Amino acid sequence: MKKIIVYIFICLTIVLSPSCDDSLRIDERQTSFDVNYFTYSRYQLTTAIVNTAQSYGTVPESDPDRQVTLYFMNCYSGDQTSTYYTVFQNNWGMKNSNPYTNQFRTFAAIHKVAEKEGNTATIAAADILKAFITGFLTEKYGDIPFSEAMLGREGSLFPKFDSQKEVYESLFALLDNAVSVLSNSSSKGLPADHDVLFNGDRTKWIKFANSLKFRLMVHSYEAFKKDGTDLSSQMEAIASGNNYMNSVADNASITFPGTKEGDSWYLQTTWGTGNKYTRPKPTKYLIDQMKEFDDPRMYVIFAPVLAPLSSKTEQTTEQVKINGFTYDITYYPVSDPGVQPGWLTTLGKDLSGNDADVSYELDAQWFGTPTPIDIQNTYGGGSHLAGTQFPYDNRRITSFSKLIAKTKDNRLRAVMMEASEMMFLLAEARQKGW
Repeated sequence: MKKIIVYIFICLTIVLSPSCDDSLRIDERQTSFDVNYFTYSRYQLTTAIVNTAQSYGTVPESDPDRQVTLYFMNCYSGDQTSTYYTVFQNNWGMKNSNPYTNQFRTFAAIHKVAEKEGNTATIAAADILKAFITGFLTEKYGDIPFSEAMLGREGSLFPKFDSQKEVYESLFALLDNAVSVLSNSSSKGLPADHDVLFNGDRTKWIKFANSLKFRLMVHSYEAFKKDGTDLSSQMEAIASGNNYMNSVADNASITFPGTKEGDSWYLQTTWGTGNKYTRPKPTKYLIDQMKEFDDPRMYVIFAPVLAPLSSKTEQTTEQVKINGFTYDITYYPVSDPGVQPGWLTTLGKDLSGNDADVSYELDAQWFGTPTPIDIQNTYGGGSHLAGTQFPYDNRRITSFSKLIAKTKDNRLRAVMMEASEMMFLLAEARQKGW
């Protein structure tokens, strides 16, 4: 009996020893990961910047959805269009991301770890990003959970909704404190090698914070004024201090690695169906306005009409170079027997929303879409035209340029705020006498 017990013990030892060793190695690896990632706020800072910028930066992809239809239209087949511009989905989203389960958790981790490290400057940067996202949320939804949100085990499963006024006031205070911390040369943190936004340049973070506060004050000025609070003095303090975004170098934006779909420019065509690139179209109204003023942005953002209906008597092709990219333009004679009369006009809308027939401009170099319905077939477009590549592609009208199709370029960025916006905000405040 004793021999049997000994044999069983030996067998168990042999069987369990490797398992224990594996478990120990897993524990060691997990501990090493925790030490090298979760116990250093600098790694969390990189994550916070990238997740915030890339989520908000999807404006080129998602804003055409109902929000700026005077300038862009997302083009779908007729059976989808009736509800596409009228049904709104509100699910605590910030550009396809839920901050309460994503970015806010990272900010909380930064606070916890950086406080132990004494890296208050890192906390200040995280607070600026937090104010940025929270400002977006309250301007989209109004009252939101904020003061009691993201407190973990110390908080509530059902945090209260703060009023929009309370949220704004909290953000003003949060940004002021961040500026104060970053202005203190003795504050630690914000390492350049992990600050992928400003490379540890505190002056740029301060400019970002001041510009963001100015943005929020411009957006909320009238509401505060009606409630008895005049923000003019705070706005004047920022404007007169000149410590705000005033050059391209101050822009809060990051570039894309472009190594795979997940880290590439949003509208790239290297991976995927190409729908994100061809589906949004500039409207006729937008292109007409840009043509009238010879807006230089048109030549950067958009491509010319590549297969225009033409008054020429023969089909001809010419090459044009715009913004460093070469385009082949093929002119299709309208006198060709294959051209159908229905290709010369389509049903669109006027600025009052009334139905209106929109005629095609022969030999048009720039021509925006008047309708989102069956866009690939409008004005005789479609796969029969040489060079058509993606769904919703229509070479009879203006589309995005070749630049916008790239996976990466220094001009293609995930943008949170730019100096140009600050210039418009300053102009608006001055024009309104604030």
